[in-house]
Amino acid sequence: YHKQEIEAVHRAIDGCGRDMVLSLSPGAAPLAEAAHLSAHANMWRMTDDFWDDWAQLRKMFDYCRDWFPYVGEGHWPDCDMIPAGVLRLCNEDGHKTEFTHDEQLTLMSLWAIFRSPLMFGGDLPNNDAFTLSLLQNEDVIGINRSSVGGREVYRRGNEIVWAANGTGGAYYVARFNVGEAELHSEFDPVFLGLDDEIAARELWTGEKQKGRTICSVIPPHGVRLYKIMVLV
Repeated sequence: YHKQEIEAVHRAIDGCGRDMVLSLSPGAAPLAEAAHLSAHANMWRMTDDFWDDWAQLRKMFDYCRDWFPYVGEGHWPDCDMIPAGVLRLCNEDGHKTEFTHDEQLTLMSLWAIFRSPLMFGGDLPNNDAFTLSLLQNEDVIGINRSSVGGREVYRRGNEIVWAANGTGGAYYVARFNVGEAELHSEFDPVFLGLDDEIAARELWTGEKQKGRTICSVIPPHGVRLYKIMVLV
């Protein structure tokens, strides 16, 4: 990690007379340099190369937990490319991602609520319908674009919960199951400061709930991602 070189590039961009993004790929960025990175770069990779491996995706929850205080307008920690669809184009057909569908939903939900830059790492012309559904979900993309305060709320066993604030009084809650068995979970969103009945819509399936609590059945390595509104 070379501070002087980063600062020199930053100054050059400021003086070039056009808008540019400074994206750094130093391997695993040092958390101790978070303030310097926020001041001099627009995005920086938090990890070494990220591939379609569940162990790496599971570890990304730790990176995001450590780095979310440094997400802000104009400077974003970067979870790396999205390894979905067809990868490794070393032959005519390539190689489909090793991630299951549930793992891909988990990845997209975490990247969105953490507000990582979204960069697709697959072969776009060969995307199937499921891969396109990941990239074209406007509600999920909207979380990445305009939510604020995305943060890890708690970990209980194999459940990891993230939340963020949206526009127009909306809240977002992502409930992840990082375990190997189906997870049945119920919670009262009092941690959002809500003490009223709510309406919740799951953004991947469209499932709707109303009441004081949100009940979820989450598959192994899966997620339920909700948009929540207070019922008036």
